[in-house]
Amino acid sequence: MKSKICIVYILSFLSVVGAGVKAADNTPFIKGYLKNCNNEKVYIAYEDTKDSVQTNKDGYFYYLASNIKRASIVTLIVPGRISPNFYLAPGFKLSIKSDATSQKNFYDSLQLTGIGSVSNLYFKYFYLLQSKRTPSPLSDGWYNIKFGSFANDGLGKLQLDSFTRFVSDSIFGPKNKEPNHETFKTLSIAANNLNQLSYLFDYAWMNDLSREQKNTLLHECIDSGFLKGLLNDEYLVLGRGYKELVTFLYLDYLAESELLKSPEKQINPFEVKMKIVDSLYPAELKAYAFNFCIAKKIPDVFSLRELESVYPFILKETNSELKKGLLKSYEKRKEELSVVDVGRPAPVFNLPDADGKMFSLKDFKGKVVLIDLWASFCGPCIQELPALKKIVDEYSNSNKVQFISIACNDVKGREKRKQIAEQLNVNWLQLEDKNDFVYNNYKVTFIPRFILIDKAGNILDFDAPEPSNREALVKALNKAIGN
Repeated sequence: MKSKICIVYILSFLSVVGAGVKAADNTPFIKGYLKNCNNEKVYIAYEDTKDSVQTNKDGYFYYLASNIKRASIVTLIVPGRISPNFYLAPGFKLSIKSDATSQKNFYDSLQLTGIGSVSNLYFKYFYLLQSKRTPSPLSDGWYNIKFGSFANDGLGKLQLDSFTRFVSDSIFGPKNKEPNHETFKTLSIAANNLNQLSYLFDYAWMNDLSREQKNTLLHECIDSGFLKGLLNDEYLVLGRGYKELVTFLYLDYLAESELLKSPEKQINPFEVKMKIVDSLYPAELKAYAFNFCIAKKIPDVFSLRELESVYPFILKETNSELKKGLLKSYEKRKEELSVVDVGRPAPVFNLPDADGKMFSLKDFKGKVVLIDLWASFCGPCIQELPALKKIVDEYSNSNKVQFISIACNDVKGREKRKQIAEQLNVNWLQLEDKNDFVYNNYKVTFIPRFILIDKAGNILDFDAPEPSNREALVKALNKAIGN
């Protein structure tokens, strides 16, 4: 940050709910005033705990965190409105005052006092930094940023580097004597890098970047020391965002490296991931990642044969309750796939096009059908449309294949879809699934999804190659047409 930041706090509490509760000398608490929360129940969440806290008629609350024995991150939740994070550790006596009508109003009006108030400046200024980004992360405009300028125009690397220095030198500088301030300093800097790494992998996934391009961005944008120590049990306190990054996008990146070493071999990516988790991940993170990977894999399986390959990993789960949950998910998916497994009749739909004309899957009996499930809000779906158009044009003189795009969960996106179709000169059948019949009856878990149906109306491939993988999709289409 170019300018110095000077903060003056004036906070007076006239009455506090629970003021009569006396905290042990080292037991942390958080108390305060939440405007527009009169007599409303709020929540404090951390790790596996979620406690309800009642505000009084004036909006004051008090929470004694007797279960917090180490440096932690807690989330104050006003359902449907705000969910700001705070640092809390033994010895913290944190007081807050703010407007709870929205996340923006909360941070704009936030005042902090008491032990822990200096360390908690981090969250206020991180929110302000994020809110000033243009375009904002994860927006359509953000994904359209060119690769060469992504570091600064997308991630705002210069701003983040400046902010990281501010965090290190000012918020957690020599004047900060609060308990666990060094731990919170480490977590804050890690959170900065984690945030950038998450956006980087999102951008890479949405734009289908090559391995070389990903490595270039990692080298340009992410601190090498942080990346080297990313798999760290101490970072688990950072919460769900950290856990899901290292067990999803980052794990995909590590697995990609292994898979590229033997492109000619038929290697199961899931098994590769599980081996990586077992060999690289530290104890606590390994236990979480193991369960997360299996739980995520089960609903993404597209055939009974593939589902059966997951079963041995479920049996290795040592936590009986987690194993019980995984087995329940396994049996549910098994039942779902019995309806839409390869070779089964595809559920018959009757859906309208933009003019209200109805089309049924039965109308295309005798043709190979490629179904594209998409939505106007789905970036990867839109990314596939130009490639799909090229393939549609290749088969324009054939009466043996029918291409159908079906909009799912997207009733409000009709105008945007129309604009996209006009921009890309879409020239194949476009249907709208207003009641999500296809999404539900085809047991879809995510989009984009491409489903290949044979001439007899049976499912050939529940997860056909994407159009961007032209060679694989054309090969699948030609094989289906020839059979």
